[in-house]
Amino acid sequence: MKILFFSFVMVIIDIPNARKKERDMKLLQIAVLLSCTLALAACGGGGGVAVTPEQKIAKVYVSEMENMASAIEAVHDEASAKKAASAIRAASVKFEAMAEKYDGKLGGVAASAALSGHQSELMAVQSRIAMGMSKLAMSDPALLKIVSEEMNNMPK
Repeated sequence: MKILFFSFVMVIIDIPNARKKERDMKLLQIAVLLSCTLALAACGGGGGVAVTPEQKIAKVYVSEMENMASAIEAVHDEASAKKAASAIRAASVKFEAMAEKYDGKLGGVAASAALSGHQSELMAVQSRIAMGMSKLAMSDPALLKIVSEEMNNMPK
């Protein structure tokens, strides 16, 4: 579950730091991963009102990714870069806590299906993170380094 949980984050995080060939492989991994989540979403169904643990995790995951993207997009100086790093650290702590809480208790297919229900949101937020990191790389590599160091400390 932990691997599924952080795979979306780690694929995007590595893109700005990867060489072209590696970046192309990462983009291929993203495409395959998103295709699999689409296939799982097509298998889903049901009109139940109950919220499963997987759905709770998916909502928190998307929310924290949104917070990270907003923080990265707001970077314009060293102080805002440190604030973004702090937001990334806070998201990482929440991800780790959820992984520990639910480790071994969730089904991989159910978790994938829950995340696939948020696919458009995930794609949008991943794009925002990638664009924000690219913008930092072009405008001020020192600020990118501050943010990237915290991203690299996220659990794998």
